[in-house]
Amino acid sequence: MAKAYRKEDFDKLMAKVDKIDHRVKEYLEDAEYEKWSRVHSTVNRGRMMTSNIAECINGCLVEARQLSILEFLEEVRILFGSWHCKNREIASYTKDTLGRRFEEVLIINASKSLKMKLEEDTLFVLSGKYVLMEDFN
Repeated sequence: MAKAYRKEDFDKLMAKVDKIDHRVKEYLEDAEYEKWSRVHSTVNRGRMMTSNIAECINGCLVEARQLSILEFLEEVRILFGSWHCKNREIASYTKDTLGRRFEEVLIINASKSLKMKLEEDTLFVLSGKYVLMEDFN
């Protein structure tokens, strides 16, 4: 329950607790959800998963450490790109709502992203070498 990120998950778990022993649910309500539940938290707890994410990235890039720095960075780019693509695909089919604070963060980020400008780069890295965009024309 304390680790639930979605209110729906939290509510389902609380309903199970209530069925088992309503006194436990009452005790948890008296303790105030904001103090122990992620979904009800009023403070930023974004660093909770940092070490797990870092360990995951390190584990995925063990073999890439033997590469040159440019090849290593390309592997990192490919890794994050594939994760982003997979997570975006999964998220596109998700209709669940997040906790209030997370929804607010997403709304703010979406409005900020509308103000961003995309500029075309003429220089990029291909197979460890810098290549001008016009070389492909």
